[in-house]
Parts: sequence; structure tokens; C-alpha cells
Amino acid sequence: MKYLLLFSLLICLVIFTGCATIITGTTQNISFTSDPTGAKVSVGGMTGTTPTVLTLNRNGSLMVNFEKQGYLSTQITLSRGFEPMFLGNIIIGGLIGMAIDFVSGAVFKLSPEHVNATLAPEDSFKYSYKRIGTLIITSNVDGSEVYVDGKFIGNVPATIKLEAGEHSVEVRKQGYKKYIRDMNILPDSEVTFNAELIK
Repeated sequence: MKYLLLFSLLICLVIFTGCATIITGTTQNISFTSDPTGAKVSVGGMTGTTPTVLTLNRNGSLMVNFEKQGYLSTQITLSRGFEPMFLGNIIIGGLIGMAIDFVSGAVFKLSPEHVNATLAPEDSFKYSYKRIGTLIITSNVDGSEVYVDGKFIGNVPATIKLEAGEHSVEVRKQGYKKYIRDMNILPDSEVTFNAELIK
């Protein structure tokens, strides 16, 4: 009888609090780095100075902003996918547990778990406003790495400020073929493209 009561209490706990909420929680630690270091990073009302680790709400803002005096600001967007533990509610928690996970944000998983940004110098002689263009890169594979002229920039989706001119852009992800594209960035322009990676 005692064991049956304990088992019943355990089932009730899972049902009324949500499977993913219990196991993964409603927040997630994301690490941020930048080149150069010492940049202010802000996302979802949280701020820090790179390198840093911020605890973010899983259902919060996805836009990350990097700022540093003397450099152009850079924005990178986190991706939000489903937390695999959420599937446990289909079997155990039922509709109530699933609803709780959605409301709390525990159903979501943010990626990538490490975000790096490369900031371009804001030199009035070499990098005047008219000589800067904006490149926005997305991909069909979340968390793919972006390289510009052979240098790691960050993960998709990424918004990058580049000096006008020719640039070689690579998008990589382990298990997929590299996506390589030569870009001619015009002054005061904005270019958006989606890198379709194939295995």
C-alpha cells in the first residue's frame, strides 16, 4: 500500500509539472565569445562582457547583440528547436504536462550553445559608413558555422558588417559538404542569402 501511494504521488508530480520542465528546466546556459574580447553582449534583457556565460529563458528573445567601443556592432540570432525530453510528456505527462512545458518554455532548446562574433574595426578612414555593407546569412542546418575570408565569424543565422569589396564566404557543418560562395559587397548595401547544405 505504501509503495502504491508513493508511485501515485510520483505520477501526479510528473503530470502536473511537465516532464521537460523537471528534467531540463526553463532556462539554458549559452556561452558567448568575441574577437576581440571584452565586447558587451546583450540578449533577452541579460548582459555580460565576453567571454561570458548567460542563463537565458528558453522562450525568450533570440537576437544577440555584440558591442565594443571602436568596433561595429554585430547581431546574431539564436535558433529555437524542440527539447527531446518534451516527447516524454506524450507518454507520461499527457496534455497537461505538454501544456505546462509550452508555457514555461521547457519545450524549447536554444542553439548553438556557443556563440562567437567577430567585430569589424570602426576606423573613420578605412571603414567609413559608405564603404560598409551588411551580409545576412541563414542556412537549412541550424548551428552551421560561418567563415569569411577563411576566418570564423559565428553561427547562422548571422548578420555581419563587412568592408565593401570581394569576400569569400563559407558555411560549414560536420557531416555536410561545405557551402562556398564568392560575394561582392557593395557600399551601404544589404545582402541576404540562404546556404543550403547537403550531405
